[in-house]
Amino acid sequence: MRIRSHRADVLMGATSAVAEKIEMHTSFRVGGVARMRQLDSLSLSPHVTYTFAPGGMHFMLMGLHAPLTVDSRYSMTLHFREAGDVDVMVPVTAPGAGPPAD
Repeated sequence: MRIRSHRADVLMGATSAVAEKIEMHTSFRVGGVARMRQLDSLSLSPHVTYTFAPGGMHFMLMGLHAPLTVDSRYSMTLHFREAGDVDVMVPVTAPGAGPPAD
């Protein structure tokens, strides 16, 4: 997922009916070991693209209500301080498949 805003804003989190909760994380390496740290929020600078992907910033769905099916989509709501709630459709791809074309 890529997020770009024309004004400064703060991404405060995300929710979806498919999971009990969604956490924002950042991934990094320390001494060759992959680590994650939860982000409470993400300050967005105007006209900067923020990419959420495996191995970097990402959303972790916790407490899935049912398994996600490859080639399906689910709705997720992003919560911004200024822009308010923004609904997005998230494609489900196979692990390691890379980002979808759209």
